[in-house]
Amino acid sequence: GLYVPNALNPGNIDPEVAVFRPKGVNLKSYLVEIYDRWGNLLWSSTKIDSKGSPTESWDGTLHGEVLKEDVYVWKIAAQFNDGEVWDGTNSGNNLNMPQKKSGTVTLIR
Repeated sequence: GLYVPNALNPGNIDPEVAVFRPKGVNLKSYLVEIYDRWGNLLWSSTKIDSKGSPTESWDGTLHGEVLKEDVYVWKIAAQFNDGEVWDGTNSGNNLNMPQKKSGTVTLIR
C-alpha cells in the first residue's frame, strides 16, 4: 500500500511530523513531486529501499531556503512489485482514507 500525509511542521520534535514522507511497501517504482501554487517544482524523489519503501522526505525548504506556511501540491506515480499501478486509492489498511494521484500538503510553521 501507499499512504500520503497531508501536513508537515518543520522543526517539530516528532520526526514523523517534521517532514513530508509518503509511507509505502512493495513499491517497484516511485516518483513523488512537490509543487507550489504556480506549478513550480520544489522537490522530487524516486528513492526506495530494498523493501520498496520511500526513503527521502521533504523538509519544507527549497535550495536550503525556508518556505512560507502555505498549501503545496504533491503528485505521485507508483507501481507495486506485482505490476499493479497505484491508482490513488490503495492505502493499505486505511481503506476508508482514499488517496489521489495528486493532492495537497499543508506546510505549518
